[in-house]
Amino acid sequence: MQISFTTFSRGGAVFAALMGCAVLVGWLFDISVIKAMIPNLKGMKVNAAISFVAAGGSLWMLQDSARSRPGKWMGMLLALVVVAISAATLAEQISGMD
Repeated sequence: MQISFTTFSRGGAVFAALMGCAVLVGWLFDISVIKAMIPNLKGMKVNAAISFVAAGGSLWMLQDSARSRPGKWMGMLLALVVVAISAATLAEQISGMD
């Protein structure tokens, strides 16, 4: 049985997006078990969960080099969302502002 890199990365894209969606559902319905994913750890923040969903979507959209131009643009836009959320979180941590 041989698994191609495309199949492996698509599985990773789906896994990341589903984990992000699960955490968002946990936050929506205030279910602490789902927010943390791993017992005895702090819950994932909403902006991190949104980044997981966007990263999974970006990875999925940028899979195929023969994809249409709008698909590539959407994939790059989702990647930019991840970078923007990460930069905003880093700036928040550095400045100490909330």
